[in-house]
Amino acid sequence: MALRFEHRDTEVDVSLVDRVWRTRSDAEETMTSAARTCWHLVLSRAQGRLFASLRGPETRATIAPVPPGTEFLGVRFAFGAVFRPHPAASIVDGYVPFPVTESGRIVIGGEGWEAPTFENVEHFVRRLQAAGLVVRSHLGDEEQVAEHPEASPTE
Repeated sequence: MALRFEHRDTEVDVSLVDRVWRTRSDAEETMTSAARTCWHLVLSRAQGRLFASLRGPETRATIAPVPPGTEFLGVRFAFGAVFRPHPAASIVDGYVPFPVTESGRIVIGGEGWEAPTFENVEHFVRRLQAAGLVVRSHLGDEEQVAEHPEASPTE
């Protein structure tokens, strides 16, 4: 059986989050991850265990294993959103796993965070933003470039 993805737009500022998605695997499969300029926060639950990681932008399509009985939740961040502990450039074609505590909290930036659900991921992202972990890059902002023409993105 093929993976069926459910996507939805998000209520979070669109300059930070592009999409929220989820899927569930029923059988041992693989999936093709398309090349993208954005990064994802990916949570998976398998056999009662939570796993969390940051998946970087990809320069080429890759094949990823999909274990049976696994539920996935993903947050696709918008181009220009920056995760301060791991800027996208540091994880191109790679990923960073996050520790998960015994109680199921994800350790990000040295702090334990309650895992989001498909329904409340906006609250999670807003909390990351309030903590200064997720920010919007100002590279290319017209106001910034106008104030500092010597620091334009092309230079």
